[in-house]
Amino acid sequence: MASYRFGVIVGLLAVLGGCSSSLSVTTQQKARQGDVEFLMDRMTHKDEWIVADCARGLGQHRVAQAIPELIRVLEDEAIGPYARWEAGLALARIHPPDAAPRLRLAYQRAGHPEERYWLLVAMAAYCDEETRGMLEQATSDSDIFLSRIALKSLQDCQKTLEGEGTP
Repeated sequence: MASYRFGVIVGLLAVLGGCSSSLSVTTQQKARQGDVEFLMDRMTHKDEWIVADCARGLGQHRVAQAIPELIRVLEDEAIGPYARWEAGLALARIHPPDAAPRLRLAYQRAGHPEERYWLLVAMAAYCDEETRGMLEQATSDSDIFLSRIALKSLQDCQKTLEGEGTP
């Protein structure tokens, strides 16, 4: 009897999960297709994961018109960390020159280690003095994963400055 109840509960969760994730799947498909209008419309969605998928798609297609919306997501602390770091990565892909100070500020505000990790990755696209200083400082972070990615981001930044590639 107990295993039957467990099976029913698992089945219900699968159905409910499938219903709630259908918009996420649709969003991911539209992101791959580059449906900018669809993605921009959903950047204000209440679900952090939908916003993150939209930000990722806009960044992958380097949609310059999305920069203000990506900055809004990056700076909105009411939005979850996953959406914020995807917005940061999208900005790094699009690479507007005024995004570096916003990424640095978002990194300073970030409380979630994964958010800080991905913001360090995004900051490597900007090799100005202040960003390099933050990356150097992050190499001594007590979190081994953060210090390692800071070192890699700093190396990528240096390669870019030397003309050996882009991060």
